[in-house]
Amino acid sequence: MKTRELKIPMVREEDGRIVGYGGNQDWYPDLWARQAGCGSVTGANIAACFALNDSGLSALAPEGREEMTREEYLRLMQEMYRRMKPGMMGYPYPAKLGKAFAAYAAERGVSLIPRAICRWKDWESGFSLVKESIDKGAAVGFLILAHRAPVLKEDIWHWITITGYEEGESEEEKRVIVSDCGERDVYPASLLLETHRSNVTKMVIFHRR
Repeated sequence: MKTRELKIPMVREEDGRIVGYGGNQDWYPDLWARQAGCGSVTGANIAACFALNDSGLSALAPEGREEMTREEYLRLMQEMYRRMKPGMMGYPYPAKLGKAFAAYAAERGVSLIPRAICRWKDWESGFSLVKESIDKGAAVGFLILAHRAPVLKEDIWHWITITGYEEGESEEEKRVIVSDCGERDVYPASLLLETHRSNVTKMVIFHRR
């Protein structure tokens, strides 16, 4: 079994309790941000992963460490929220998120090419895209607008961040690791990345220039 998982900050309260595998939109003080700020949390997670997994990209999350306080991580989330502020429909725009994040990176001397992917041939093709990005040290922004899997019913119209994968010989051993509202979850790739008429999922990935 091969496992490739990017470093992402473990977020702690002041008393030391771990409260996040990456960020959680519930930490925003603003009510609308708590309801619709998942895109900006994904932006913060991608920035933190870049910074932790490549010392040359530390400018993307200057305070980034393997362990951060909730207040420190919230500052990064707030910066992303200013750039990815949701409207009445939230922020269901992979290309727009990619462009906003690339602009943020450029201001910090990092040149990234965003790629919004709105469909893939089958789950295996989607899994190949995820693996390629993770192997290059880049977390993947993943948008779920509709999905038939009951386990994902709470994630409809929601951004999560793909931080890694597991790969064995069988279909069941091919899985995707995600950060979702500060929780670390693992899903079968054939489930999360399934192409079906009832599923509407998209992703945004980044390449170094």
